[in-house]
Amino acid sequence: SAMDCPVAVIVYGQNGSVIEQWYDSATGKKSYYTTWESRITAAGGKISALIWWQGEGDMLGARTKAAYKLDLDALIAQIRTDYGATVPVVMPNLGRYTDVSAVDADMEAIRDAQVDTCNDSARNYGITTIQYALDDVIHFGDAGQLGISARLAKLAFSTTGTLSVRPA
Repeated sequence: SAMDCPVAVIVYGQNGSVIEQWYDSATGKKSYYTTWESRITAAGGKISALIWWQGEGDMLGARTKAAYKLDLDALIAQIRTDYGATVPVVMPNLGRYTDVSAVDADMEAIRDAQVDTCNDSARNYGITTIQYALDDVIHFGDAGQLGISARLAKLAFSTTGTLSVRPA
């Protein structure tokens, strides 16, 4: 109501999923993508932006930076084919993981791929999340959720439909 425009948030997540459960650069859309896509269709078939927050499963599976980035780039290209070439994609970068099973190099590979993808297009946006406290080995607590939400809120749509960063 503050922006005098209709807003719908379509939340669809799969805990611990790997990117290839959403999209595979070799074979295309996977089941999680098509389920998400059906929710978009049910809500009117259009999106103004996408928040892509994923990667922990790939990190735990020791996915390489190159392999993850290949699928991430293909996923974003598919989204822009399906929903418009100018759809902004916001990626909160992979945050912390304090479980002893996590390997720093694997975490850095996914995070670096996300950062590189954000730098590849003026329509890709990244925000950092690593500085926020966790409630357990991977999930952000209330303070972290609020901090990340505030960062996301700084990305606002102007009347021309472009995503811009507002000053803090």
